[in-house]
Amino acid sequence: MDTSTGSKMGKKLTVAALMPCLNEEQSVDRSLGALFNGSRWPDEIIVADGGSTDGTMAKISAWRERGLPIKVVNNVKVLPGAGRNAAAA
Repeated sequence: MDTSTGSKMGKKLTVAALMPCLNEEQSVDRSLGALFNGSRWPDEIIVADGGSTDGTMAKISAWRERGLPIKVVNNVKVLPGAGRNAAAA
């Protein structure tokens, strides 16, 4: 194991955070902030949105405008498990 990269064969590990959400205006800043206050930033954040109708997407857009690696996918099934699957795909 190559300890400088934390992976076998010298390949760099990447970290993706998958985040299903629906109308999380009150908590999305806290959730995203926690990711960036950790000891290692994710290489990408994939938000699976179930069709938020509050200010969730505006807050996520504000984080993206800071240059953070956030991608949004649609979670038409609006279930957390389906959201994780949509984000992973």
